[in-house]
Amino acid sequence: MLKEGHGQNGGAASAETSPDQAGREIRDLRKARRITIKALSERTGLSVGYLSEIERGLAFPNIKALHELVK
Repeated sequence: MLKEGHGQNGGAASAETSPDQAGREIRDLRKARRITIKALSERTGLSVGYLSEIERGLAFPNIKALHELVK
C-alpha cells in the first residue's frame, strides 16, 4: 500500500525511529499518493482514529498494522 524508499533509512523504521518520525513518513506517503485517511482505513481495515494517532505520533503501529500499511 505505502511501500517506497523514503527518508534517511529508505523508509525502513529502525530501532531509533520515533513514533513522530514514523507517523510523518506514513502521512507523507499517503498524501503523495493522494489517498485520504478514510480511504486508507477502508483499504487496510485499520480505523481512521488509529491511523490518525499513528500519523500524529500518538501511537506507534504494531507489526500487524505495519503489514497492512505496506501491502
